[in-house]
Amino acid sequence: MVAVVGLSAVVSDVAVRHAVGSRIAAAAANRLRTTPAVDVGGGPILLQVIGGQLGRVSLSATGAGLGPLRDVDLTVALTGIHLRRGGRPVSIGHATVTVVVSRSELAGLIGISTPARAGRGLPFGLTVTGVHPTTGGVEITLEARNATIS
Repeated sequence: MVAVVGLSAVVSDVAVRHAVGSRIAAAAANRLRTTPAVDVGGGPILLQVIGGQLGRVSLSATGAGLGPLRDVDLTVALTGIHLRRGGRPVSIGHATVTVVVSRSELAGLIGISTPARAGRGLPFGLTVTGVHPTTGGVEITLEARNATIS
């Protein structure tokens, strides 16, 4: 009997984690112009959903769009995600986004007159915190704190 209850809890956790990940992927796909891979972490998912907060969510995508960037590879780490409840938007305690931008994408950005103007197109209050050259282009790190998603 205990084994059946334990197995049922594991199956339920897997099913709910998949459903939550699928909803996050679908919502992100609208903004990124591609469907990302999603990993929902932070402990037992049922307790997180009931509590209205996800501890950790990671996303990764190839060929995504982010603000003025149209074809980038990105990874996103979100923590402290408060779920939409009672008309409140989703809020994120902290977000770190790493974007790998190709040389051709960089060439397209050169046409934007100033870096400040390019940064205005970034969503969710993201700000650039690091820029590192790579063999194929550049890796840009962005962060946001206490962002909301409506």
